[in-house]
Amino acid sequence: MTRWDPSLDLACLLEALSEEILAATDEEVRETSGLQGWTIANTALEVRSLIRTARANVEGNLEQDFDQNLSDELGKSGAGSRPVRRPRFWSHNQRH
Repeated sequence: MTRWDPSLDLACLLEALSEEILAATDEEVRETSGLQGWTIANTALEVRSLIRTARANVEGNLEQDFDQNLSDELGKSGAGSRPVRRPRFWSHNQRH
């Protein structure tokens, strides 16, 4: 039986995701955001939150309240409340 280290796997996945995000062109970001019905600002906030969560998991800091951190981050932007993005619905009949 092999020893599986989920923290190591998570760190590798986080690194790969970071590289993919940094390699994305502006057009790819806009296209992806538009397809999902998100604003780029909301997408950036969500990605930051996911990265923060993953890093905390790698470091073993599972006690942190991530919802509060996201609320704090939204409050710091000074832009007020942001529109909520549409839920993702995938359909076989969806036109491209």
